[in-house]
Amino acid sequence: RDVMRAIQPAGIVIAIRFHNIIAALMLDKPTIAIGYSAKHEALMGSVGLSDCVHPARELDVDALVETFTQLEMGATTVERQLAEQREVKRELNLRQFSQLSLKLFPPSSADAAAASQKGTHSHLGVELP
Repeated sequence: RDVMRAIQPAGIVIAIRFHNIIAALMLDKPTIAIGYSAKHEALMGSVGLSDCVHPARELDVDALVETFTQLEMGATTVERQLAEQREVKRELNLRQFSQLSLKLFPPSSADAAAASQKGTHSHLGVELP
């Protein structure tokens, strides 16, 4: 939470630490990742920012400045895209949690009847989207 509070006022985030990149993306911040592993590339690619990953071992400052400039010019569009993707991923996570919960903790017949009427897994307190 401290990281997110620190990142909140930023317009664009440049980060190396993986969890700082996640925090920036959760806040819909245009983000540049200085990556040291494949997980950086995978994460940034999953939100459409694969062009915003720079390898830490071969950091090219001119390329970093160019990426920053391009990101700055399209910041509003990137913020909107990140917000849309965050919502899609949130819904997917809720569905996956519901499916996993049903497999791990199947409801009793009474719970199943109540859940079908309410649209929830009442024994887990999970509402289906």
